[in-house]
Amino acid sequence: MANKALSDQGRAGIQRLLEAERMAADSIANAKREKVQLLKRAKEEAQSEIDAFRAAKEEEYQSQRHEVSNETTVAKMEANCESLLSEIRTHEEAHRGEIIDMLLDAAMTVSIE
Repeated sequence: MANKALSDQGRAGIQRLLEAERMAADSIANAKREKVQLLKRAKEEAQSEIDAFRAAKEEEYQSQRHEVSNETTVAKMEANCESLLSEIRTHEEAHRGEIIDMLLDAAMTVSIE
């Protein structure tokens, strides 16, 4: 009788351990889903910021281009445009590094609650 009670206790303990393991696996799976969603949202926000910056610079360029009246000024504006495009590319690259850092930080600091 004592062996049966001890055996029942052992089974109950194993069941509790299995349940705890299942709960831990569920928590990890939820954390991974949240991380994926966070990374996706961060990427979308970053792309939106890049697109807005690019559109603003393109609008600025087009505005300046329409103000040009002679060929000499056009040549100067084209050079300025290339400079602005270079600045846009540099700015975009700079933000991409920050975005990657932010995404990596978010991926590495998943809170399991």
